Amino acid sequence: MIAEFSKLDVTTIYEAVGEKYILDPFIKPIASDMRFCGRAFTVRNKMSDSFPILKALEMAKPGEVIVADAGDSIFSTVWGGSSSRVAKMKNLAGFLTNGAVRDYREIVNIGLPVFSRGLYAKGTKKQFFGEYKIPLQIAGVEVLNGDIIIGDIDGVVVVPQKREKELLTKAQQQMQKENEILNRINQGESLLEILGL
Repeated sequence: MIAEFSKLDVTTIYEAVGEKYILDPFIKPIASDMRFCGRAFTVRNKMSDSFPILKALEMAKPGEVIVADAGDSIFSTVWGGSSSRVAKMKNLAGFLTNGAVRDYREIVNIGLPVFSRGLYAKGTKKQFFGEYKIPLQIAGVEVLNGDIIIGDIDGVVVVPQKREKELLTKAQQQMQKENEILNRINQGESLLEILGL
C-alpha cells in the first residue's frame, strides 16, 4: 500500500481524499525536494520538550513517519540534526511536527525528510514523558497511529488506515484522469474544452 501511494503526488491524492484530510499549509518541508510516504507513529510532547521525541525514535519502526504534536507553535523546537541522524540510521521515512526544528544544514545533508512550521534555533528541554500511538490533531486534521501520511512541497495529506484501499483506487483513477488531460493538452486541445467549460 505504501509503495503504491508513494508513486502519487500529494495534489493527486488530495483529489481523492478531499479537504478533510489535507493539513493546513503552514506545515512545509524544510527543503523543497523533501518528500515522505509512510505510516504515522504519533507522539504528543510539551512545548520545546524533546524527551518524547527521543522515546519515539526508540519505538518507531523502519518506514514510519514520526508525527509530533509540539503545541502548534513556531517557538516550540523539538527536532534537530542528532534526531535526524538517528532516524535516518533507523530507516524512518520522515518527521513531521506542528512545532519547529533546527540544524537546517545538517538535516539537509543527512537527507531525512523533515516537515515543520519553520526553523527556530532555540534548544529543548527533556522532562515530559510524552504520549505515544494516540490520536492527534495536527494542522486541522486528525492523525491516528498507523494512518498513511504523505508529504511533498505542495503539502501533506492523511489517508485513514480504515479507508486506504478505497482511497488508493480513487487516487489512481485521478492520476489516470490527469494523464489523459495532459495528453490532450499536448495534442493541442483547449483546456477550457477539455474541462467542458
